[in-house]
Amino acid sequence: MINVKLEVKLVVKEKRLSADKTVMALEEVLARLEKNIQSKQEIIKAKYSKNAEFIAQLEKENSSLTHELEVEKITLRSLRHALRD
Repeated sequence: MINVKLEVKLVVKEKRLSADKTVMALEEVLARLEKNIQSKQEIIKAKYSKNAEFIAQLEKENSSLTHELEVEKITLRSLRHALRD
């Protein structure tokens, strides 16, 4: 009878250890997933930042070129007007 109780206690203890190991393994997997997600979010933020900088530069160049185009249009109008006279 004592052997049966000891065996039952050992089985329960083994199951508990097995459950504890399973929980620890799941926690480790979750921690890895969280790190992976965080890493990917940082990569996306970095790409977004680079894209935002590139877009800002393009907008600045576009504004500059638009201004130059307007100046050239005014110059062209002035030349046409001068040629008519």
